[in-house]
Amino acid sequence: MYPASQTENLRQEAATALLSSQTAEVIGGFLDGKLSAFAVFFDLPEAISNGRAGQLDDLYVAAGARGQRLAQEMVEAVVGIGRARGWVHLRWLVPEDNAAALRTYERFAKAASWKSYVLWLGDGGSW
Repeated sequence: MYPASQTENLRQEAATALLSSQTAEVIGGFLDGKLSAFAVFFDLPEAISNGRAGQLDDLYVAAGARGQRLAQEMVEAVVGIGRARGWVHLRWLVPEDNAAALRTYERFAKAASWKSYVLWLGDGGSW
């Protein structure tokens, strides 16, 4: 979910920066020829296995496209990329208060056995 205070201009700037990144990869999901979802992911070194792993950083499905398993299709597309690259696993974080996303992911993935932590490095850090 994106903060309501985020202006359209800031969203455009963030999208431009993301698409020009040398590390982030973005795929889109389409319904009836219309971009209805996107996933941002990273191909990262995985220290424990000495292999590589995927990190799904953001998955968004437009409100009108929800409930049509597009989120699962997006994850499956990233999984396909990861299998082709030999990833050990694909991991992602989900806010604990996003019940709809949790229900979606629990249909096809296992919850990890670790917690996530954050240290804000700037003033007033929060989501």
